[in-house]
Amino acid sequence: MTSLPAVPDPARLTPTSIERLERQVATAIVGIDDLDTLEEWQAQAAALAEYLRGKEMAAPMLGAQRRVEARIGQLLGASPGPGRPDAEYSMRVSNIAPQDRGYFRDLARALDGEVELTDEEWRASRRALVRLIRGRTGESNGDTTIASGPRALGQQRKAVAHIAHQAWLLASLENDLAFDVIRQLPENEEKEKWRSDLRAARTTISRLLTALSVDD
Repeated sequence: MTSLPAVPDPARLTPTSIERLERQVATAIVGIDDLDTLEEWQAQAAALAEYLRGKEMAAPMLGAQRRVEARIGQLLGASPGPGRPDAEYSMRVSNIAPQDRGYFRDLARALDGEVELTDEEWRASRRALVRLIRGRTGESNGDTTIASGPRALGQQRKAVAHIAHQAWLLASLENDLAFDVIRQLPENEEKEKWRSDLRAARTTISRLLTALSVDD
């Protein structure tokens, strides 16, 4: 009988052992048909992943978790529809939130071969991976890639830089119009102050755009 590897003692973990565990889980889950076993392992793995949060070894643990959740989704089968219970497993999934059941079914599509995932992509948060799968199957305008670390930061900066650029174009237009209006006013201290304020605003926006600009 196929069984899942034991969730290791955190004190004995190494980067090599946690990656080996992930590979073992990926191989073993296809032979596990018992929901209780999968749920118990997933709960223990979740606790370990929380302990490892922010550490190098956390990623492979997430990959193992997502695969186990995907196997649970396979066993649950297709959704019975809104407001209807999961027939075969209705008594055994009461401790799985309805939303999570939906997530697990989405993850199952990767195990079913509808979506191909790399090891790195499996090592994502549950919601991020569900968005990825939905995006690749065309069911939503979800993500088609998962960004993390420096790449995620770069994408965020690009998005903000784009917004800043649009603000710059709008501000430049308004700035030019304002200068045209000011030119028609008689020379006095107030006019000079307005002109100085407009120059300062243009400089500030320009510096913001430069600071946010990143390479593609």
